[in-house]
Amino acid sequence: MRTRNVLLTAALLIAAAFAQSLYAQENVKAIIEKCQSDSVDMAIIKEFDPATGKTSKMITSVHIVNDQALVNEFIEASKKDEGTATKSIHRRQPDGSLIPSFIDFNGIAYNITVHSTGTADVSMIEKYE
Repeated sequence: MRTRNVLLTAALLIAAAFAQSLYAQENVKAIIEKCQSDSVDMAIIKEFDPATGKTSKMITSVHIVNDQALVNEFIEASKKDEGTATKSIHRRQPDGSLIPSFIDFNGIAYNITVHSTGTADVSMIEKYE
């Protein structure tokens, strides 16, 4: 009976960790998906495993010009998602504030750079196993 309880607890912990990793970056990822349908400058780079032909890494890069509201959305989303990240790096912005400029979730990472000109670059790096 005790072994069964330990196994059940372990299974629940593993399932919870998996679910958290799925929803950890939901705010930033939702904005990137929104940018795919808008007229935002975007590039997608894929790396393939030569042995299997499957995607091993995908980088989605978004370049934002003259849209401070969208830049602010990315900043706020990164602040919301930061609490569930495995790693975050903060960078001082031109206005003096600190924002999470790099946030990493197991397998997906985001890099956000806001320039003094008002433009911003956002990269999403997804690694596949």
